[in-house]
Amino acid sequence: MPTIRWLEEFLINFENTVIVVSHDRHFLNNVCTHIADIDFGQIRLYVGNYDFWYQSSQMIARQLKEQSKKREDKLAELQRFVLRFSSNASKAKQATSRKKLIDKLTVDDCRLPSANSLCGF
Repeated sequence: MPTIRWLEEFLINFENTVIVVSHDRHFLNNVCTHIADIDFGQIRLYVGNYDFWYQSSQMIARQLKEQSKKREDKLAELQRFVLRFSSNASKAKQATSRKKLIDKLTVDDCRLPSANSLCGF
């Protein structure tokens, strides 16, 4: 423990940049001022300690989950409309338009980053 405290003090007072890799969140909280989250080939920087990064990443994951749910609900609604009205002559144009929107939503889903990597500022 004295060695870890010494290292913490040294890093806190060190005026240059140091890259720290550790599984000890208490240590990271004490010495880190910036967190680089490397995930799925992307790097996202957070200004703050480990706890700030964790809270921020969890909030972003919840937001992405909510966005995904809304997108899925919209997609289901559009699909129901297309199924219901695609054979109706008066609504065929609207059904075709919504089918194109479904295709666009599906293609956009393929381009969305994962919840773990969309944290950037």
